[in-house]
Amino acid sequence: MGKKKEFTILINGERKTQHSYQYSYGSTKEIHISIGKGSARIHFFQNSKRSFDDICSFEDKLCVDAFYKVELLSLILYGKSLEIFNVHVSIDGESREVFSDKENPLVYSMIMGALDYPLPDRWKEKRLIEHLLSVPRSNLDGRHNALIALLMAKSRLFQSEKAMYLWISMNGFYNYLDMVAYEKQYINKPRKTDKQKQELLCLICGMKKLPEMIIDGKDYDTSKKILVRKIISLLRNASIIDDEKRKQILDSISELGLQLTEDDFPALMTVWFPYQIRCHYFHANTGMPVFLHRDDSLINALTLINLHLERWLEEELPIWLKSLDISEDNLLKFDRAFK
Repeated sequence: MGKKKEFTILINGERKTQHSYQYSYGSTKEIHISIGKGSARIHFFQNSKRSFDDICSFEDKLCVDAFYKVELLSLILYGKSLEIFNVHVSIDGESREVFSDKENPLVYSMIMGALDYPLPDRWKEKRLIEHLLSVPRSNLDGRHNALIALLMAKSRLFQSEKAMYLWISMNGFYNYLDMVAYEKQYINKPRKTDKQKQELLCLICGMKKLPEMIIDGKDYDTSKKILVRKIISLLRNASIIDDEKRKQILDSISELGLQLTEDDFPALMTVWFPYQIRCHYFHANTGMPVFLHRDDSLINALTLINLHLERWLEEELPIWLKSLDISEDNLLKFDRAFK
């Protein structure tokens, strides 16, 4: 085996970096990423015939994965995408500029510019970031897909777009929980329906089981339509979902013959209602609300429920993203849910 070559990739010049991490990719150990606002440095040793032209060809899996991780780190640490407009490469001391284009950055990203609400500081914990770096793109599971969808939601301008991506995030999360339940033999086979997976999410994440939302004398589909419209109308002029608004929603549902308690409210507004919004307004079988009057009650309902769901995912997802395998603390949540 010959001597390993030293590779250094500078993204957007030699600027000050603020965070440094180390990870492995396949047989290549100790890949170092240093990142600052708008710039990054990737450094590693490898037995490779990789040329200068290979670095930005996007046929080199290690480099593609490294560019992906630089972009992800920029979003988590700084709340904005990193536009790669210059790449400078050094191979065993020989240096070359391999890419320079300020008009058309090297990596096309669906998340451009700054996030409307950056991720909170708990996402910057070293253990969490080291886990995200340790997983190649080919091994991403529902947790990681949920994170990407959450970042997409944070970058969208319209509340309708945010709602779609936030539910994709929830979908990825509860699919992951269902997979864990199967792999750890809590269930004999993966669940088939969304409702079953959503009920599992509620139990694992400390909420009560989803309430049965069927009005006496009405079928389930009619009941859903009535309840969704009722909640949307109650949120029309609200600025927040506070204790008073919570009581108002529960009282109005009770008037329809459904007896929900305070303990039912988290599952109702975190899982049931957002899912019904998705089914009623953002589904292939329904007409999407592309055009809405500025005073349409749906806009305010989406704004409030999006903010609620976004905050919930910000708090819940990091708990599951600190190691490749499930932690003992999280396994205990499954034990309690299935006892």
